Amino acid sequence: MKRALLLAASALLASSCGSSKPAASAADIAPRSTTLFVSGTPDAAESRALRLLPEGATLEFRAAAARSLAGARAATQVALIGTQAVAFARPADRKRLDRQLDRVGLAHVRFRGWTMFSRSAAALELVRHAKRVLASAPWYHEPTGDATYVRRVSTVTITRDRGRIRVERSEHGGVDRDQPLAARIPADAIAAASFRPADLMALPFAAQLQAGLGLRLADVAGAAPGGGVLFARPGTPVPPVTLLGTGGTLASARRIVRSLDPNAPASVPSTLDGVPVADVPLGAADILYGRHGDILAVTLDPGLRLTSAVTPLAPPGLPRRTAAWAYLDVEHGLPGLEALAALAGQSLSPRFVAQVVPFRSVLAYRQAGRLAVSVEPR
Repeated sequence: MKRALLLAASALLASSCGSSKPAASAADIAPRSTTLFVSGTPDAAESRALRLLPEGATLEFRAAAARSLAGARAATQVALIGTQAVAFARPADRKRLDRQLDRVGLAHVRFRGWTMFSRSAAALELVRHAKRVLASAPWYHEPTGDATYVRRVSTVTITRDRGRIRVERSEHGGVDRDQPLAARIPADAIAAASFRPADLMALPFAAQLQAGLGLRLADVAGAAPGGGVLFARPGTPVPPVTLLGTGGTLASARRIVRSLDPNAPASVPSTLDGVPVADVPLGAADILYGRHGDILAVTLDPGLRLTSAVTPLAPPGLPRRTAAWAYLDVEHGLPGLEALAALAGQSLSPRFVAQVVPFRSVLAYRQAGRLAVSVEPR
């Protein structure tokens, strides 16, 4: 009976093909009350990259629910409107799509150059009689890339580019800057971050960075009020970690030492790449700290170059100007972070480990207007 009613409603709607001016986009048809507008369908690798964003899993779940409500497949655009959903398509063979929709009992109608379909004929009528459309909303962003999720609070876009997958979330605020200290991160770094203090905690992996490096990010920010870099290089038994910050004081460096070991012995004088520093022996490793000009250095790396030139790390996919970024060479950096976390009496989140293992490298960066994750699949 229900199938017969849907077919009857479909026939009734189809009889009114919509003589209005064709719409360039489905957003010119979808009502402004749309709560989620989905365009495209991510593949398995893109879905894994999407879940690296804080809201990624929620978006994936809601998009699947919208497709189910609309009866949509593949790359069809779908609008979730409260508890109802409508799919939009512009097929090369419209009659063939109509026959397919009739076979599965989905209500459908031709409207402004698009075929709209749904499990609910009432949802189609809601769209047809919308007073205001989604494209007129000031927060609306036109879908781009391979898959896009548009909401009032943000727009998330998935794009493949030369073997990498980039997931971006649009947002407001933040200032993009050149980050000169990033040129001091050596090319062999297996994990690294470049930041302004206000943007450090906004990175998707900030909590894991804190756990893996055994450093309180509040202490890191306090030692780099003018911006800084944090990185780890290959080493045994644990990778040596370095913090370089502008504007930091020796007192802020001593706070980091005390947070790592409240019972640390007194420091002794030493040198690092020709720069006088304080050396605090901690058994497994020494912490070296000191100032070179306006740069404060706190490091476990006796081979750190403070005055000598280095070949800088150049993470693939990193824009020239950002507010903050973090990079992980998964093959080498993940075991290194796990070893550092164990040394600090902590452990990395199993969820985080499972999220990054499918990739060769993971780069997260924040720019004014967007938060992005760029990954290289294995």
